[in-house]
Amino acid sequence: MFTYTSASADIAPAAPGAVATGMRFTFLVASALILFALAVVALVGRAAPPSDT
Repeated sequence: MFTYTSASADIAPAAPGAVATGMRFTFLVASALILFALAVVALVGRAAPPSDT
């Protein structure tokens, strides 16, 4: 993910702006995945009532 958005195969020669863009996009994707996981848990938790076992 980082390599794709920073347009550099190696972090050492990458420009600071490219590194910043890669980090921002990586954290954006991670945040979206966390929000998606929380939404799934919230929906599944409401859909399935607790069992009495």
